[in-house]
Amino acid sequence: MPSRGLNCFEEMNGFGLIELMVAIFILAFGLLATGQLVYSSLGLNSLARAKSTAEWTAKSTMESLADLYRRNPEAEELKPGSHPPVFSQIINPVNKSVLNSYKTTWFIEEITDPRPDKVLAGRYVSVQVAPVQQEESKKPHAFQNKILTVNTIFSRYAQ
Repeated sequence: MPSRGLNCFEEMNGFGLIELMVAIFILAFGLLATGQLVYSSLGLNSLARAKSTAEWTAKSTMESLADLYRRNPEAEELKPGSHPPVFSQIINPVNKSVLNSYKTTWFIEEITDPRPDKVLAGRYVSVQVAPVQQEESKKPHAFQNKILTVNTIFSRYAQ
């Protein structure tokens, strides 16, 4: 019986149009999912920066009010009630661009004593920081419109 030579290309048919379309579909789906992930992570990074600078703004305002309370508890900024907003901006130190703008308001009320005719020597203070773009307008992305509220009590007897 004569030996037959082996032709390795005899059994190969290559791949067809269906296999190519499936591969392109899987590749396109993967790229779209990766693109959404990158876009989402960039948005969350911006949100994290906005929250941290809002926290810094609230803390700075609270420390300023606490210092004023220690020096002069009867100052105009510490009178009970709502106080007008203060607008501030966080500046990038590298290129001097505006990173975030905030509207900071605070509310102060006397702490009442449950005993009749008694007033405690302290005040409840609530500082609210809201992101703004130009004075009163909100930021264009809804997920970045997070309002931060910080509350504390000022007392003359605190160390």
